[in-house]
Amino acid sequence: MNNLTIIYPTSNKENADFEKKIRDKILTVCGDIPIISVSQKPIDFGQNVCVGDVGASNFNYFRQVQIACQLAKTPFVIEAEADCLYSPSYFKFIPPKVDECYRNSNILILHRTGGFYKKTCSAFSQVVGREYYLSKLDKIFKDRPEWDEQSKRWPSDAFESWTLFQTEEPCISIKTGNGLRKQTKLISNDSEPTDPYWGSAEDLRRELSM
Repeated sequence: MNNLTIIYPTSNKENADFEKKIRDKILTVCGDIPIISVSQKPIDFGQNVCVGDVGASNFNYFRQVQIACQLAKTPFVIEAEADCLYSPSYFKFIPPKVDECYRNSNILILHRTGGFYKKTCSAFSQVVGREYYLSKLDKIFKDRPEWDEQSKRWPSDAFESWTLFQTEEPCISIKTGNGLRKQTKLISNDSEPTDPYWGSAEDLRRELSM
């Protein structure tokens, strides 16, 4: 029995060709893990739920996550986002506990220019017990409207703490300028032009039509 379901929430604000390349890359490394995508435009990616153009905000992002978690049937859900690249080992991690959030510590940031920047961890590369995640989301959404594009004070994270794990190859968040979170905190401002697994930052941007 598969323990994981990939949840893929997207506001579809990225370039359509770019996002299609991201999805194709996920399919090449995720094996037979089921996928639930919750999007604002219809997409062909696993089981798709299109919620319509409700707008991009932290509030709506987590509402889309909530919908995906409600539809999943497995003990754990594993996050995948429309502006991120995932390595094969990411989809092989099964957490030991269902009531904790587990975040990958082997992650990189790729901007439109420059090389790869190291970051401690992030929600774009995490595995969480499905019911535990839902309990957090159900609590923060209690007595709230279904959608809210304008909410600026909504928390950017559903978890106060997490446990770290490490993949063999890094996962990458790509800052195109179109995503919800345009800035991120880095370990340092020093970057590397290449990565042993992903190769040249310049070649990767070219491959993704950035």
